[in-house]
Amino acid sequence: GPVGAGTTQSSSYILHLDTSTWSVGSNMLTPRRHFAVLRGDDDYIYAMGGQNDAGGTHLAEKLYTPPCPTITAEPESVATWRGTIAGFSVAAIGGQPFNYQWRLDGLDLVDGPTGTGSVVSGATTTMLTIGSPNESDAGAYDVVVTNACGATTSSSADLTIQIPPDIPTQWDVYSIHPAWAEMNSYARGIGGGYIGGDATTPTLLPDGRTFNLAHPIVWDPDTFVNTDVTPPGSIGGGINDVEGNLLVGWFWHTWNCPGGGQTWTCGWQSAGFWTAPSMVFAEAIHNSGAEFDYVYGTDGQRMVGTLTYEYQEGSYDSKAYMWTAANNGSSLHFSGAADSGAVAIDGNRQYGWYNSGASQTHAVKWTDTSGSHVDMNPAGYSTSTITGAGDGQAVGTADSHAGLWINTAAAFVDMNPAGAASSSAVAAHQGLQAGNVGSSAALWAGTSESYFDLGVFLPEGFISSFAEDFEIAVDGTVTVVGYGYNSVTGRYEALVWRSSGFVGDLDGDGDVDLDDYAIFAACLNGPNVWTAPPGCSPADFANADLDGDNDVDLADFAAWIQVFSSP
Repeated sequence: GPVGAGTTQSSSYILHLDTSTWSVGSNMLTPRRHFAVLRGDDDYIYAMGGQNDAGGTHLAEKLYTPPCPTITAEPESVATWRGTIAGFSVAAIGGQPFNYQWRLDGLDLVDGPTGTGSVVSGATTTMLTIGSPNESDAGAYDVVVTNACGATTSSSADLTIQIPPDIPTQWDVYSIHPAWAEMNSYARGIGGGYIGGDATTPTLLPDGRTFNLAHPIVWDPDTFVNTDVTPPGSIGGGINDVEGNLLVGWFWHTWNCPGGGQTWTCGWQSAGFWTAPSMVFAEAIHNSGAEFDYVYGTDGQRMVGTLTYEYQEGSYDSKAYMWTAANNGSSLHFSGAADSGAVAIDGNRQYGWYNSGASQTHAVKWTDTSGSHVDMNPAGYSTSTITGAGDGQAVGTADSHAGLWINTAAAFVDMNPAGAASSSAVAAHQGLQAGNVGSSAALWAGTSESYFDLGVFLPEGFISSFAEDFEIAVDGTVTVVGYGYNSVTGRYEALVWRSSGFVGDLDGDGDVDLDDYAIFAACLNGPNVWTAPPGCSPADFANADLDGDNDVDLADFAAWIQVFSSP
């Protein structure tokens, strides 16, 4: 109404400076005019005094004015492999409560099947997950965060879908145990034209004593010729990972120590790395005082590992650490973690484990700094650790099940095969994963159903096997390294699996003929049969299962007959 003739109002309005628009706010309890108003640091507007329609008022009140959402952690772009999982996350501060709405290319997402084979979950939460993603899910993802103040849109993150190679079905397996090593040997890593590991044998110390000690070994991946690369002045060591021209692990750091009226050789296990091709060795720089330390993983540029301290006798504390190839170091251990360890690295992401003392061990991810740590323990699992990473994937175990992570804790795939008591994954490259199911080496392509048993190809006498790393060549050849127990020699021996032959060549002689047909016929057992029939070896059964569905049936025969070449 006219000035001075209207009714005093209790309404409040909010001016949005970014859009120059108004919206309705909360009503005051006391209608008033000519009052004092201020905004406090507690996000409340205080209205004091003034006049109402009956005259002056001494009353004061406060109205909550929620700060608009501010994004503190933007979604990160993800390159994931088709058929696995993808995930995005966001973090915001401001006035609670928040509403979240994830979008793909500007269109709102809803939970449930997409109609193209994938499944969306978490579309209105801080974590978005796309299960079994395919090419139709590629695009730009963002999230709109809304509260009573207004809405804020995150930056967009791209989802790229990559196509993993097929797991080969035919393999040759070789024991590469060094002839001079009297005890166990292990192949731990492969990359850059080298296989690295260790072998144990009686070793003469400078003081005349003999101990059974591990020695760092490098094998040529083509000839399997081995070289002991124990550093000068040391008495042994081991290589844990290989990538590019870096081979990383540990060595015995020795010194002379007096005792009992004479000088002995003393030593502690210290982190170190070798640089190919000359295999020049360097001790990894670290904080002083560590009881022992190791480098566990490398991406060819940087290295990660663990420093272990004994602050009081018998009580050890472990702290995650990262190095560059230039031998600069920085701690990844963070406040709130009693113990931590870094095991794998993939570019600017480092992975491992931590616990807070009383808590279970949880998988953790860093992005170059200790303060960037993110708990990666998947929901519903009590304990987890990440032990390998590569090409945008991280792998490890959760409650004794092999697991695959993509970017966030929510994007987790349990890869434990149906019926298996336990499994673990240790390496990831180009969309494939390697590890073990029970005591048998295994490969996966991102799902439990894709599990492929490498243990069926073991040489005679081997009763168990364990994969440690693998490499995929440009021509598609896959080489897996690890070890197995040889019941004849009574020791663990380094092993190499290498894919061989081609589809349909069941006997590996370079053609597809009636000899291959005889193998196929012996293994033919109809649908949904998971074991090889009499007269068909496990290796032959794996080779004849051309479509990888764990049976040998007419669908496999249809694929085989297409490559049949000559009688």
